[in-house]
Amino acid sequence: MYVAAPTSSFDLALASGDGIQIEQRGRDEIACGLGQVTVPDGVPLENPVFDVTPSELLSAIISDRGVHRPPFDFSELREDCSRFGAPEPMARISEAAIP
Repeated sequence: MYVAAPTSSFDLALASGDGIQIEQRGRDEIACGLGQVTVPDGVPLENPVFDVTPSELLSAIISDRGVHRPPFDFSELREDCSRFGAPEPMARISEAAIP
């Protein structure tokens, strides 16, 4: 499996993706498609903004900084952020879990 993600979505501080809270989009994006009700009221559904893919399932992460292959080593990203005074990438990717 391959994941495409910008480095701005990487969270280098996480040891795993277990603590990532997955945001939900509005129900109507799915339940009211093409101007019609496609899912009746009362039927539960989820509409996640993203998901978390366990790193052991990944062949590579394709980012704006290149193709990252297991074993994932993002130390170069940390160094670049420090060198240029930029904040570390901050959201969803760690060595153990990938959004």
